[in-house]
Amino acid sequence: MMVLVYHNDDEPEICRMLEEDGNVKSVACYYSALATPYTAEEMARNMPEMQEGMKLDGDLLSMIYYLRYAEDQPLKMTAAEFLSFLSEHVAGNEMFEAYMSEDQREMLSRVGSFSGMVSLLAGNAPMTLKQMAETFSRFSSDMNEESLELLFLYREGLDNGDPQWTMTMEEMFEFLYGTVQHDPRFSPLLGEDAKAALSDAKEALDAGKAQLVGAKHSRMIITTKYPDEAEETFRFIDRLSSACEKGFAGKYYLIGNSAMNLEMSRSFGGEYLFITILTAVVIFLIVSLSTRSFMIPLILVLIVQTGVFITVASIGIFGGSIYYLALLIVQCILMGATIDYGILFTNYYIENRKNTSTFEVVRKTYEGAIHTITTSGLILVIVPSIVGRFFQEPTITAIVDTIACGSLAAIILILICLPGILISFDKLVIRNIWFQTI
Repeated sequence: MMVLVYHNDDEPEICRMLEEDGNVKSVACYYSALATPYTAEEMARNMPEMQEGMKLDGDLLSMIYYLRYAEDQPLKMTAAEFLSFLSEHVAGNEMFEAYMSEDQREMLSRVGSFSGMVSLLAGNAPMTLKQMAETFSRFSSDMNEESLELLFLYREGLDNGDPQWTMTMEEMFEFLYGTVQHDPRFSPLLGEDAKAALSDAKEALDAGKAQLVGAKHSRMIITTKYPDEAEETFRFIDRLSSACEKGFAGKYYLIGNSAMNLEMSRSFGGEYLFITILTAVVIFLIVSLSTRSFMIPLILVLIVQTGVFITVASIGIFGGSIYYLALLIVQCILMGATIDYGILFTNYYIENRKNTSTFEVVRKTYEGAIHTITTSGLILVIVPSIVGRFFQEPTITAIVDTIACGSLAAIILILICLPGILISFDKLVIRNIWFQTI
């Protein structure tokens, strides 16, 4: 999952590009989720049912759209048009069952039997809501102005509403929540459960908007099938960045594991080289001043750097993963801690070499240094290995496991390889004896 943060003045047309990528599972942003305008037909397809008692189908939405855009227009129709409308659209319509009494439903079932009489008495002139109520009151006392008003709105919404009228999801819920649910004409259609569901939906939309839109920036949440770190993931981020460069006038930011991995992979080589050289030079200078030698710090720094290389190579060979942060921490710890073992072993070697032959000095050096090195070294290997088993956070586990692996590699190199290197460069190493005797 990635998060794209952009300025509020920018409209994220990039949503369309993302929808065409088969590996993008979902895109959540204010523009696509709440601010996209829909016609009544499109809204019916995109909006789920609020509750069984309030099904927001195309017919009801057409009426709501008409109420939203043309509420001040006069409602008129002829008696014949009204009867035809009752027969075609209202009879058998579940939406109006809760609105009509038994007498009204009975009258509705007999529309055809007195349609001629109503037309004869009323004529073919369009009638207002009040005139229509007076005409039908002769046939049923229940057909009053209040009961007819919703039917007039329903008919106007179906026949005279503009199919090009649009509303966003946010505007729809604002209108339903702020106007429609308080309108007495819709009370029979909106039960208490539907009103509660509408209130919950409004709160959910407000909470969702607050997570997507801020004071200056908005964000887009992109969920994909791509792995966190892979070449195909990095290519997708490059395409996304190119689209953002073209589509956004202001600054944008990509946030998430994949974006962070790409950034680190591109800066890792240079940063890691800089840190390696810096730590090696600093430690070389410190050891050189303490031992008053050039060869000894050079050997010890190379030994520890070899331990770091073996650690990274071993993790890669055995299919493990190493975090960028973990590698930097391990680099510093190994260079600062395990080089002490090399200094200790070399000091024993130089001290014993004053009075001992080349091959005898190795035995005496082991006798003097191995106990200290193995005791301290095993602590540095075993403790992080145990501690790493108690953490669920993968970064912490990677750091302590890499420290343990790196320490083990450095100790093995110091105890096995360092003696042979010291013997091979014995003449250069023992020059240090002269400096210590001055």
